[in-house]
Amino acid sequence: MKAEGGPLPNSLSPLSWVAARLYGLGERVSARRMANLTPIQLPVPVISIGNLTAGGTGKTPVTTRFAQAIADSGGAPGVALRGYRADETNGSDEAIEYRMRLEKIPVLVGADRAGSALSMLESSPGSFDVLLLDDGFQHRCLHRDLDIVLVDASRPALDGDLLPHGWLREPASRIQRADLVLVTNAADSKTDDVVFESVLRHRGSGPDAWARHVWSGIDVYSNGQLLHRLATSSELPLTRIGIVSGLGNPAAFESHVRREGFDVVFHRALRDHALYDSAEINRIRSLAKDCDGLLVPAKDWVKLRETELVTTENIPILVPEVSIEFTRGQDQLEQALSTACGKPIAL
Repeated sequence: MKAEGGPLPNSLSPLSWVAARLYGLGERVSARRMANLTPIQLPVPVISIGNLTAGGTGKTPVTTRFAQAIADSGGAPGVALRGYRADETNGSDEAIEYRMRLEKIPVLVGADRAGSALSMLESSPGSFDVLLLDDGFQHRCLHRDLDIVLVDASRPALDGDLLPHGWLREPASRIQRADLVLVTNAADSKTDDVVFESVLRHRGSGPDAWARHVWSGIDVYSNGQLLHRLATSSELPLTRIGIVSGLGNPAAFESHVRREGFDVVFHRALRDHALYDSAEINRIRSLAKDCDGLLVPAKDWVKLRETELVTTENIPILVPEVSIEFTRGQDQLEQALSTACGKPIAL
């Protein structure tokens, strides 16, 4: 597999290579320190959904799917996440998205996830009986009963370099710590074969399960009000749309939008967890003049819905609900989740 460059421009490659060596040194020191720590064990099972790479791999929709399945199976899940840039963005965008989709499930936000969980269990006993860690693979100070690592087929990056010269947060061989490897954004057999070989090379065995992102519905807003909730994009009269996103892997999102049949006029791809100030809103407003509507991911909608772009403009805004559809290995995932939770879990 061709090694993929990291988040910095190619022109900075020599500097990013040096930075990756320094990053690797720090990561090795951190790994040795973590190896000598005794992980905190919660009184409830802990299931980690994480990755080896920076950027989006589908942790939010996968965690959401697991939480819904556990709840539907009679369990009481909770979700814990760090809440990246929560102070700057007036609340974690991912946490708000979780709370919108998992209304009755507690969502804990903070770097000290063990402390947050223990505090809630003390103040509200029984509030959850299993904890799902969003982005928990590197959060090794907390004991987990099941460690699931996601590998994005659209940008596997396992054969690349450490950040920032590549996308790896730690060496690819660390995937061997995972109990299960789930490939997301699985699109075609040729790509899937390459991903299989990459995981096999670093782990010693191939992925355990495969999934793809699907749109389970599309919400259409105008002036901040929900106008329609549609089942498929074919129900929309809009074809020429602009995309506004602050995602870890915007290219994969755009590819999905095009597969849904939209004519993409522009894609304003901002950094992950982007802020939307007045200058950015004005740029988007100017770009949107030639579009039938705007399409934004849910985690960007929670930040855009109070801005002038939504409250004063009449342009339709489409917000797809992204879900996970397992294509291979669902039985193995169900068995692992059932063992960790101590009860049958059906996905």
